[in-house]
Amino acid sequence: MIAITVDIDWAAEEVIQDMLQFFEKEQVKCTLFCTHESEVIKSCSRDLFELAIHPNFNFLLNGENSKSIEQIIDELKSWYPEAKGIRSHSLTQNTFLLDFFQKKGFIYEANHFLPYRKNIQPFYLWNSLFRIPFVWEDDFHFMYDHSYNDLRIDIEGTGLKVFNFHPIHFFLNTSCEDDYVKAKKYYHDAAKLRQLRNSSRAGVSDALKNLISQIKRLEMESYKMIEVYNHYANEEDKPS
Repeated sequence: MIAITVDIDWAAEEVIQDMLQFFEKEQVKCTLFCTHESEVIKSCSRDLFELAIHPNFNFLLNGENSKSIEQIIDELKSWYPEAKGIRSHSLTQNTFLLDFFQKKGFIYEANHFLPYRKNIQPFYLWNSLFRIPFVWEDDFHFMYDHSYNDLRIDIEGTGLKVFNFHPIHFFLNTSCEDDYVKAKKYYHDAAKLRQLRNSSRAGVSDALKNLISQIKRLEMESYKMIEVYNHYANEEDKPS
């Protein structure tokens, strides 16, 4: 089973729209982990896109944010009330946060990254929150200094394969960390970002396009994370 997710990470509207239009053109489902209020996201097709949230708790760790954990989550939920899934920015988690996610009504979380691992199976945590690990992320791929010509994932293999992308890297077609570092100061300037787009080496957008081409060639499908939950979650395994 394959799922594609996207961490929005405060991208500009044009950058978000560019990526969503690609999924719409290909008619491929994915789950958007949302960081901020976006009219592009709010108006997207729910047939193709599941909306989850991607809260940033990092500022709480260094004392720079006056908002509480509950306020951070409640603000995102006010924009995306349908969200059933959560993945923290930077994958920030601990037992307190995981319990809090469950108490706020989320049914699955996606904070567990197992790069390039095989035979992945989701599972319940102690508090009945369902953990759905992911095995590939666009920026970690360049941190490992791997080529985007090879995602190092056997999509025909057994187990769950969850991929994670970012609109900024899709827009830039990021091929290495240096691409992103050069463009980062123009994060919300779509026109400038377009000028800095990589066209000389295989990058993130190439990787996503190739992944979807392979999925279609093999007559497979990409599922929303809520569909992954519905497929794997078994009430008999749920902690009492």
